[in-house]
Amino acid sequence: MRVSVVVDAVGAPAQLVRESVDSVRAQTVGAWELCVVTAPGELTALRRAVERGGVDDRVEMRAPSEPRGPAGAVADGVGATSGELVTWLDAGDRLDPTALARVLATIEDDVDFVYTDEDQLEENGSRSAPRLKPDWSPDRLRVSPYTGRLAAYRRATLDDAGGIRPELALALDHDVALRVGERARRVAHVPDVLFHRRVPYAGTTPERSQTTLDVLLEELQRLGEGVTDEELGRARIGLLSALIMQ
Repeated sequence: MRVSVVVDAVGAPAQLVRESVDSVRAQTVGAWELCVVTAPGELTALRRAVERGGVDDRVEMRAPSEPRGPAGAVADGVGATSGELVTWLDAGDRLDPTALARVLATIEDDVDFVYTDEDQLEENGSRSAPRLKPDWSPDRLRVSPYTGRLAAYRRATLDDAGGIRPELALALDHDVALRVGERARRVAHVPDVLFHRRVPYAGTTPERSQTTLDVLLEELQRLGEGVTDEELGRARIGLLSALIMQ
């Protein structure tokens, strides 16, 4: 089994992109492919920076002709790869050297979604703010995007769930986790910090809250055909309160 890793590098400094790429190259298993998605005007300089560490046939650089936001870049990269599992990083994020090995060791025939714990990577390279996540709980996920990253999805299940929706960029991870979680035969949690997030985890802004609420209310409608407008209104208030309290 192979893992497809996508790095969203649109508008990112070359050094941060190289750090992410190098963290994939440093994996203790070789069963991966990497797709770096950037903008056309950035491709040449970024290729030089990435290939400074050596040319690797498993690394592809892409620059879609049309501008893509973060979720669009991830969707493009996922569509250009073929591994049975897919995951993504933002430029500057890093994987622990054993991350993909741990994910692959966790995958069984009925596991469609694996997530790990994570922490924050500071500008000086130090790590802080570990997020030690609970085991799988669909109810918890409906009020908090706690699965975060590293999250690896079985491609067939992600496709069945509708893939990545670029219009929901602010809630990309939450939206995918909800939809794949609904269909997954089993979800597995690896309780170790294997993902180091360069950018601080996004707080609750009004725009993000609205997007997240839309995603969650959409899920309520998918799961409960008989949900009334009044019940959706009450759910909306409860979900907003939960987001504010995160």
